[in-house]
Amino acid sequence: MHWKLRLHRLQHWEYWPVWIVYLPCLILYPVFALLSRSWFFFTAANPGIKNGGAFLVEKHEIDAKIPKDYLPESLTLDPSTDRKLQIHDWIIEKQVTFPIILKPTHGLRGNGIKLINSAEDLLKLPDLESMPYMVQDFIDYPLELGVFFIKNPACKTVKITSITEKQFMEVKGDGHSNLEALIKSNPRYWMQLQTIKHQGNHPLTHVLERNEVYTFERLGNHCKGAIFLDGVELHNQNLHELVDDILDDSTGIYYGRIDLKAKNISALRKKGEVVVIEINGAFSEPGHIYDPKYTLWNAWKVTVQHFYQLFALSRQQIRNGIRPVSLKQGLPQLRQHFQLKYE
Repeated sequence: MHWKLRLHRLQHWEYWPVWIVYLPCLILYPVFALLSRSWFFFTAANPGIKNGGAFLVEKHEIDAKIPKDYLPESLTLDPSTDRKLQIHDWIIEKQVTFPIILKPTHGLRGNGIKLINSAEDLLKLPDLESMPYMVQDFIDYPLELGVFFIKNPACKTVKITSITEKQFMEVKGDGHSNLEALIKSNPRYWMQLQTIKHQGNHPLTHVLERNEVYTFERLGNHCKGAIFLDGVELHNQNLHELVDDILDDSTGIYYGRIDLKAKNISALRKKGEVVVIEINGAFSEPGHIYDPKYTLWNAWKVTVQHFYQLFALSRQQIRNGIRPVSLKQGLPQLRQHFQLKYE
């Protein structure tokens, strides 16, 4: 039956190689580089973050610019010492309870993210070797959004250009199919089956009662089976004020995406009920393009619009004296970033 998965992948462009999604931007890139007189012009967009937040920037550097009221407890792991012991000590010191989330300190489209549900899971973790990781208190709020923003460096006004609502993996029982069969009934979820089996914490042989809902980990990553939906209807004054508040003291961050969680839609205006998972910089995606209703043509239009905005902002920053990363500095760092491998 694997031909069905291949056919599903072929028919849904969201699974195609990323260079296809960004093909128009790749075509425009040398033009924008020529006009801005820099191959790494985009690194000037966010002068408050290393490399504009585009590559090889550690998440804790960006977290330092976010109001602490919005951040979950987190720890950047020191690769020179026993990192399982570090996590254990951090749990005790901060009184964090399981589950916790382990993720790379450098963003790689969701790769390498692991949910640790118990002390036993922590002990079973493979050696993390020398790869840079961090751990974070996992906030299991049901609403997760990716809010794309562009901030004017002069007047500080913020424009929200994309809202992505993330729908987590879940299946509904029919009274006779086990969990594995229900996963296989949905091609999107079936492609995650090997990862789910590898996790080893889901009762795949369990038969769900009719209409019983089983929800997998609330990880809002496309590569983990989450569905990205266009959340434009969530754009209101409350959300705008929330984004303004988050970015208010974030000096040097003008272009990117805020990934946040909330208890519900009405909680988006309440500081104590919203958690910022992370802020992504110059290489951020307007995630709503992966809404199943969007065609590849729709996605191209949105990505080109955002890429132009990135170019325009970066060129203005350069004219104002911000120096982008040079080709000599940026090329080896960019190569190193894309050579990072996480399981």
